Amino acid sequence: MTDKHNPSFQKSQPIVDLVGAGCHDASWLSQAAKAAIAKADVVIYDDLVDESIPALADARAKKIYRGKRGHLKSADQQEINDLLVREALAGNKVVRLKGGDPMIFGRGMEEIAFLKAHGLSVRVLPGISSFYGIPSKEAFGLTKRMQADGFMVLTAHNAKQPRTQTEWKQIAKFKGTLVFLMGMSDLEMIQQNLIENGMDPLTPCAIFTSPVFTMTKSIKTSLCDLAKSAKENRLKSPGIIAIGGAVASYEPLCPIRIALAGSEDFNTKLKALIPPDMQTAALLDNRYADYDIDLPDILAAHPDWFVFTSVHGANQFFKLLQTYKIDLRKLSQIKFACIGAGTAQVFKDHFITPDLVAHQANSQSLAEDLLKALKPDESVVLFQSAKALPILEEKLCASGIATDFIPLYDFECSPSRSMAADLDYDYLVLPSRTAAKAWLGQKQKPKVKTIVTLSLPIAQLLENQPSRILVSKTPNAQAVMEIIQEDLERLD
Repeated sequence: MTDKHNPSFQKSQPIVDLVGAGCHDASWLSQAAKAAIAKADVVIYDDLVDESIPALADARAKKIYRGKRGHLKSADQQEINDLLVREALAGNKVVRLKGGDPMIFGRGMEEIAFLKAHGLSVRVLPGISSFYGIPSKEAFGLTKRMQADGFMVLTAHNAKQPRTQTEWKQIAKFKGTLVFLMGMSDLEMIQQNLIENGMDPLTPCAIFTSPVFTMTKSIKTSLCDLAKSAKENRLKSPGIIAIGGAVASYEPLCPIRIALAGSEDFNTKLKALIPPDMQTAALLDNRYADYDIDLPDILAAHPDWFVFTSVHGANQFFKLLQTYKIDLRKLSQIKFACIGAGTAQVFKDHFITPDLVAHQANSQSLAEDLLKALKPDESVVLFQSAKALPILEEKLCASGIATDFIPLYDFECSPSRSMAADLDYDYLVLPSRTAAKAWLGQKQKPKVKTIVTLSLPIAQLLENQPSRILVSKTPNAQAVMEIIQEDLERLD
């Protein structure tokens, strides 16, 4: 039968993409997975999916959280199945986003059968399964030449009935690396059954956890101490339990952990500078609310200077120029002042060279430099955050300079999912006063050895904190990474 006589060719069936989100952030996704998410009308995602992955979807797409997490309260599988069918039959491009690989302990086969029974086609886009992905973050492989030529992957318990002693005896005899998933609440049962069925109590074991998608917390122990070691080291689900085989050669990495609390732009720049053997996680989410100001009205007043104190503010200014279709040539009589090199670069990227960049990237220095450059009859417009300290405005007004403060945007910091993770951090980077205040406002904070700030005023807010405080030489990602590296060299 040719395609033109095939009914499915003449009328295509709705397709649901079953996408593996892996066990890391969006950087570990396949290109096919990224493309499917970007084109989706609806994204239905699990609990074990990093926030950066649903964020790849179009802003107009529906993002529906339907988490399933072991013994914890979670969405019912039938509810998820019904939701998938309903959205697909409504004509939407649906992505079912599942942690790890949907076909490995992910109930993928059940969802496929249900979707096909309702006349829907399914495309599977695999992801990196946690059973090898999380250990790989610690440079551990499940096989090793001359030591473990295979591995066995199991769930800790059978969904219908407990394993028999005969089954445990066969498992205990396995000479490769044993891997248990979904077993953090069953560690005593695992060690007891393996030892009772002949496995050496001193068999080396490792537990790999990833409390934050981009970080690991892992230990090496013996089979007889498996449950006790997990409790002593505060290891919690989800975790990967590796027993025997290649574990004999494993040594935990104990990587440097850096917590981030800046804007997405700042965090991205900093992460690009951080060596791959260090781990990062965002402790605070920064959300911007941009204001739709009347820029033509401001220009009609013929101000002499426009002053910008942040990269985000500069970017928002150029968005407003596009919104109002304002030709750059209409700005030819205006002088531009920027607080630092990062803000100035935004203007250079738009073929405008700022007339003034503060000699030090802070409001005090910018005010001093402006007062030297301004003529007595010149006027200034300050484009800042709604939460900006009034340092600039007060100093300019006190000197008799006609000054208008225009809030371009506001932003709030709130704790991310990483804040609740039971992890200790070597460094926390707090780039702004708002981030510092949000950090101070948290009742339960993770332990942080050293806090890095971008300015002395931010550091002064933190003077009563138990952590060491470092201040970068200049307020940019490069300077932050330099001071962290210098500090690590001193501590080495």
